[in-house]
Amino acid sequence: MNEKIIPVEVKTETKLRKGFISFLNTYKPARALVLTEQEFRTEKIGQTTVAFIPYFFI
Repeated sequence: MNEKIIPVEVKTETKLRKGFISFLNTYKPARALVLTEQEFRTEKIGQTTVAFIPYFFI
């Protein structure tokens, strides 16, 4: 089985902290997920596509 880790961050605001960005730049996952209060969007950080999704959709 090909298992991949997807980093998840839970935020009340949409600004990402330096530690999460550093993790993405160090480990270079293909995708990451940020659970927010209301915003839907995607953003490319380095090699990672980060999806911002309201937490009530999970």
